[in-house]
Amino acid sequence: MKSKLIAGLIATLFLVNMLIMVNSVSADTPGDVTGDEIVDVEDLTICALALWSELGDPDWNPIADLNSDGIIDIFDLVIIGINFG
Repeated sequence: MKSKLIAGLIATLFLVNMLIMVNSVSADTPGDVTGDEIVDVEDLTICALALWSELGDPDWNPIADLNSDGIIDIFDLVIIGINFG
């Protein structure tokens, strides 16, 4: 069970890395939702408040859709996590 979880995490990180390279919203600072060129708790909070929302949902926030796939999900949070700090 543990090895399947690790394999899944590795595959997810690989996919997120590819998404960052192809679809990053901010070429200078991927994960920077606020535009202050720092990926911090503000960016994480904005993304978390919109988590699991899609276009048309009341909680939808287009700036939190960091990989431009139409849903705020774990992949957007991973982009923030990779670039945090």
